[in-house]
Amino acid sequence: MLKSLKKQNKKELDKRLNLLEALWGLTEILDDSFQEIYDYVLEKLLDLTRSKYAFWGHINESKDTITIYSWSEEAMKNRQIGDKPITYSIADAGIWADSVRKKKTIIINEYEKYDKHGLPEGPVAIKRLLSVPIFSHNRITAIAVVANKLAKYTQEDAEYVKVFVTSAQTIIERKKTEEALKESEEKYRLMIESVENYAIFALDPEGHIVSWSPEAERIKGYREEEIIGKHFSCFYTEEERRNGKPEKELELAAAKGKIEDEGWRVRKDGSYFWANIIITALRDEDGKLVGFVKVVRDLTEKKRMEEMLEEERRLFIGGPVVVFKWIAGENSIPVLYVSSNVKDQFGYKPEDFISGKINYADIVHPDDIERINKEAKLYREKGTPYFEQDYRILTADGEYRWVHDFTVIERDLEGKIKHYHGYVMDITERKRMEKELKTAYEKVRKTLEQEREFKLRIAHYFFNPIAIAKGYLSLVLEEGYSEEKIKRAIDAINRIEKVVHNVTKRGKIVE
Repeated sequence: MLKSLKKQNKKELDKRLNLLEALWGLTEILDDSFQEIYDYVLEKLLDLTRSKYAFWGHINESKDTITIYSWSEEAMKNRQIGDKPITYSIADAGIWADSVRKKKTIIINEYEKYDKHGLPEGPVAIKRLLSVPIFSHNRITAIAVVANKLAKYTQEDAEYVKVFVTSAQTIIERKKTEEALKESEEKYRLMIESVENYAIFALDPEGHIVSWSPEAERIKGYREEEIIGKHFSCFYTEEERRNGKPEKELELAAAKGKIEDEGWRVRKDGSYFWANIIITALRDEDGKLVGFVKVVRDLTEKKRMEEMLEEERRLFIGGPVVVFKWIAGENSIPVLYVSSNVKDQFGYKPEDFISGKINYADIVHPDDIERINKEAKLYREKGTPYFEQDYRILTADGEYRWVHDFTVIERDLEGKIKHYHGYVMDITERKRMEKELKTAYEKVRKTLEQEREFKLRIAHYFFNPIAIAKGYLSLVLEEGYSEEKIKRAIDAINRIEKVVHNVTKRGKIVE
């Protein structure tokens, strides 16, 4: 009796070792094609259950069809199966699909007593059948079917099939996720490369550069291979580095979530450019700081234009700035004078305003007029000498254009307002670029968040249990058979089974 018990225990240990070897084999084919993985799983299903026929298929989201990617050679021969994959309706499928319809394992050891109708058709002589549904996040995602084992199928066979195919399904899903991530990364790369006039790159939490873009290379002069890994403080002036400005900006971004600044920055060749920068902190789902994304726009030309505009304001000259002189009023804004370049900028003749044919308030966008009147009133009451506003005006050809209005208030000796001198400049292009920047930033932020989430979930939850099992098995294979080593191998597979159990039963990837 003791000899029989030992023989039984040895047989049980051998079966568990076979399962562990099959699981280990999965880790060796991670880089193989999907079809090669499907065929490997099928081969091991036949071996683990000592069956003659087998197939493995995936259930669609609506659970109404099954796509079978791999059949055993005997099953294909008897059922006259052609090219793979093949899709069947679960409603029309044979008794093997009851595991999906009833959401439980089906074991049939007297197949001749059951109704044989249903797909696939063909004269195969089934004697025994085991059909196991595979769950992921409380949903059936696959089905594994084996048939014609010489002995009766047992619940133990079902558990082995479930553990092995669930692990294989996890690898398949991970592989699909990785390929989707690669596709997403490629789209992200193409999107970043297509953004013009904005240098977009990522920093680690300490400020070292971890990604670069072609536009960043154009604006700053550094190639990707020579800038990756360097601290972003190399873009700042020597004085700003001494004052710790780069580090302070990261501290503020981490505290506030996002900061914006403008100032002189340094290119690789030592030349300076005026930059608008936005630094946004990136955090994981637990709120831990994982890095920053920085968007830099070269505003050297804009800075130059603003300096020119300031000079024009001082000298009352024309050019792109249209000069208005308005009579003091509450809402009507009558025009006393307008520079001749109003024709070039907005299409109107100066006399149209001066004669009163066109009232300036009438060309201000209806959605802006109330706001700018309230703002102007507030500035008047505060006694400020000048103020600035952005709003839209209607051009002579019927197009609304954004303008920046720098208004100087002229008062008499008693402080009473006599006139307003306005310097109006078309800023439509700037507004468009600001909108593009906001859109580009949102796309980058969402892509980085998705990338981070994919990598964290894959690395932490799906690969560790198999790696542990692989290590224990290596000890068994290297040092030879003993009950203590086999027990360690069993403990390892039990951990894997527990993880799989939690995935299938609770929908959580935990031990």
